[in-house]
Amino acid sequence: MRLGTGLNMPAEKKDGPTGQNGQQQPKPAIVSAPADDGGRNRGNKKFLGEFHDAKTIMQIAGLVVALIIAALGARAWLENRIDNAVEAKTRSVLSDETILRKIAAESRPSLIFDGSGAILHDMGAVQYLKPDDIRIMEHVNDAGIIIPTKLHIGFVRPVSFSPLLTPLHDSATITASHGRGLDWEFSITWIALQENETNDSSHVYRLELVP
Repeated sequence: MRLGTGLNMPAEKKDGPTGQNGQQQPKPAIVSAPADDGGRNRGNKKFLGEFHDAKTIMQIAGLVVALIIAALGARAWLENRIDNAVEAKTRSVLSDETILRKIAAESRPSLIFDGSGAILHDMGAVQYLKPDDIRIMEHVNDAGIIIPTKLHIGFVRPVSFSPLLTPLHDSATITASHGRGLDWEFSITWIALQENETNDSSHVYRLELVP
């Protein structure tokens, strides 16, 4: 009887190489190389940098605008305070008769005197005149009435325009002309004269100057 050649022997495993001790060595792991994304990273970094720069510029611009608005607001507030202060001061000045008289005396000084040359009221013009140098020349008309016909006023300071001399109670016109030095001479032309207005106190004149 013929026996078989023997038991079925397992086939040799050829899955992988064996080492010296006969053990099977693990297969080396396959490591895939990372994809080349350097361009994408560089683009992201550039974008983030530009975004950061733009944000910083916007913040600076916002700060500048805020500072400008604050400065304009402070200026408006200050101007309003100044306007209110000036308005209050102006009201105070305009309500003070002493100040008003002083302003009038400086801008258009004047005085009032009578037919004897006596100054009745000074509104700033006396400083321009020589002391006691208002002289009035009189004339007796056909009716025997003494009337002033000429006036002389001595000045110590020049004036820009001819002084204005106006009779306050008489119907007459008066014209001015230069005299000697700074003095002025005035001619009186009567329009109407009352018989009872022949004394010196009845004739009153206003002298106005333009410095």
